[in-house]
Amino acid sequence: MEGPNPVSSAQGSTSGNSENASSSIMQYEALFRAVRNEDIDNTRKFLKEHPEALTARITSVGDTALHVAAMLGHLHIVEYLVELILENDLESVNNYGMTALQYAAYSWDESINIKIANCMVDKNQGLPAIASTNNWLPVTWALELGQIQLARYLYSVTPFEALLPENGAHGADLLALCYYSKMFDLALDLVRRCPRLVMRSRPSGDNFLVILAKTPSSYPQLPFWKRCLYSRIQVHLEPPSSLNQVVIPVSETNQTRHHHNKASLACPPGYSSAVKLEIEKFDGRINFGLWQIQVKDVLIQSGLHKALKEKISGYSSAVKLEIEKFDGRINFGLWQVQVNDVLIQSGLHKALKEKISGIMKEIYEAKLSDEQSRVLLRAACNAISPENIEEISKSGMEGAILMAAQRGNATLALKAQFSLLWTWTKDERRIFSVAVQYRQASVYNLLHGLILKPLFPSSDDAYGNYMLHMAGMLAPPEQLNPIPGALLQMQRELQWFKEVESITPPYVKQQLNNGNLTPRELFTKEHKELVKEGEKWTKGTAGSCGVVAALVATITFAAAFTVPGGNDQIKGYPIFLHKNLFMLFIISDAVSLFSSTTSLLMFLGFLTSRYAEDDFLKSLPTKLIIGLSAMFISLATMMAAFCTALFLMLQHRSWIVISITFLASIPFPLLCIGM
Repeated sequence: MEGPNPVSSAQGSTSGNSENASSSIMQYEALFRAVRNEDIDNTRKFLKEHPEALTARITSVGDTALHVAAMLGHLHIVEYLVELILENDLESVNNYGMTALQYAAYSWDESINIKIANCMVDKNQGLPAIASTNNWLPVTWALELGQIQLARYLYSVTPFEALLPENGAHGADLLALCYYSKMFDLALDLVRRCPRLVMRSRPSGDNFLVILAKTPSSYPQLPFWKRCLYSRIQVHLEPPSSLNQVVIPVSETNQTRHHHNKASLACPPGYSSAVKLEIEKFDGRINFGLWQIQVKDVLIQSGLHKALKEKISGYSSAVKLEIEKFDGRINFGLWQVQVNDVLIQSGLHKALKEKISGIMKEIYEAKLSDEQSRVLLRAACNAISPENIEEISKSGMEGAILMAAQRGNATLALKAQFSLLWTWTKDERRIFSVAVQYRQASVYNLLHGLILKPLFPSSDDAYGNYMLHMAGMLAPPEQLNPIPGALLQMQRELQWFKEVESITPPYVKQQLNNGNLTPRELFTKEHKELVKEGEKWTKGTAGSCGVVAALVATITFAAAFTVPGGNDQIKGYPIFLHKNLFMLFIISDAVSLFSSTTSLLMFLGFLTSRYAEDDFLKSLPTKLIIGLSAMFISLATMMAAFCTALFLMLQHRSWIVISITFLASIPFPLLCIGM
């Protein structure tokens, strides 16, 4: 959405302004400069001499002094101007129809913006409900500019009547912006307080249901170890009433700040035998049991930890810090006070604290967003009555659910509304046929839990295509491209076809569509080029890997007759025959030779394969997996044999051997990560 440009200099005017307007702007140039430069003294002086300038237009776009001060984030000038100005004059708008409250979202310092907005709203509580010419409320404009915390404050002071569907699209816009900004708690509050907002059309023509359908799943793509933590973290969704508890930051003097620090370390009443510091999670910070790391650092630095003589323990899913009395020393879990002191003095504790806090906060926020989005989706779907067909049609729910089926986002929606199962496209294609066409397994899997499961594979569309015909069509590029190699892509296509075929009635398998093709004939036609690409890719891969396997086999075969240390010239036995490391060398070399030979035979088999369609399902992928696995084992054992030989020959230079062994182990983790 196109918004107003930043305030320009008071000098000059646009070509559309009259000479009188230009003269008026030049008259207040001194006021403009004073406000722009945050010169409170000259601002007071000018307004004392020219009281009418308080509400005068001082820029070419019709901004008042309050507009300029709010946009630039000059809090002290805003407070002074608001104190002088009348309540109704706060509703003054510029040429864009924007009040000074909406301009408060322009400053980069969001804490200042909240104070500015609070200052204005305290004097005129109707300001949050005044929309601009472009139909933006202050709360929606703040979200449009990415001012999340300011938007939370403005939402708490905006009359909810202004967000109702009958009063315009403000509520629908806010709901959409909250979802895009991942403010799922606000979005959920809106849906719960007014379910009709999910069906209200926005000026862009869509509604919240369409947005849900277009947006990919919010489940985060995390590494394996983070997914383990993700599954174990428990989150609790805040009730909607907590949304109004917005903290307005206030400035602190040194005295109040010092008092706050002392109070934060005070013991809660009722705990005389032990000290218990309970710090709740607040403002996105992680609660480490009963102790937050920040407070622990303060205690250690101030020496107060020496006063803790009794057992204090607390537990959380993130960190457990256990403090025990031990030989007069306090043990912080695995860290003793002495170790903590060293860490604090070296500054390492800060890096460790930030790293752990950052990781846990990232995972916690991902889990919280995911849970909030799931609850929000259920609430949005439940907002539509399944008995009201006209309501569903007007809301665009049918189109939205079909779009969601294309993108794999329809799982929760279908669970929420059983009637949506019978949705079809303009081509009379059912939702499960759409899911098969776009290879969305999450939607297709819902079919297995339905009593009426046989009806869907037996239904055809306007072109005579059954669900099995949809499986015979080539998958969209966005589904095939993530799969490495044409061979595995063809395997995935066959797996889909066989899966759908397993639930298809026998007579449907021979049904012709309007193109006179059975499902199998359609599959062959659609995948003709993919079969050729699969054959070319497989032969190329087999040729390259076969060269590597042959090279490893050659090296390991020769190594068996040129053992480290050589042979006894009289008996012919290896000199290191009775050493354990020598036996490890022989075993590693033998395993490498056998596995490389196996790999080579597997890759040679690709050169003689017939490459029929069904071969891509099991035969070819199995050979590929065996060949690659055997080659990986041969390379690993070859490196093990190499390192063992070095240990045998350089027994008195172990530091060299250890360094080389470490370097030899690097390629394999890199290969695993790449795969």
